[in-house]
Amino acid sequence: MVLVIASAGLAFKKANTTLDPTTPEETSSLVITGIYRYSRNPMYLGMVGLLIAEVCLLGNPLCLVIIPLYIYSITKRFIEPEEKALKSIFGEQFNHYKKQVRMWL
Repeated sequence: MVLVIASAGLAFKKANTTLDPTTPEETSSLVITGIYRYSRNPMYLGMVGLLIAEVCLLGNPLCLVIIPLYIYSITKRFIEPEEKALKSIFGEQFNHYKKQVRMWL
């Protein structure tokens, strides 16, 4: 999962666009190559994978409760505002990408 996160970060760096999820309006490029061909949110997906690994490491299935809460909060706090900004900036190009690639996996 660390490789998924790193791959996504490198794709942003290569495209010379912002990695900061709190300022999606500063996005200068729509990254749709590499890992972004499979998931619109591979960094968040990688973090979910790390949470699942932590649950396995702790050996307590009750810890699984945190995963849906994490997914919900990330979606509301970051993904929805990011996608709204991307639609505003890239228009039909983003709409096409959104139809082709799932939000998570």
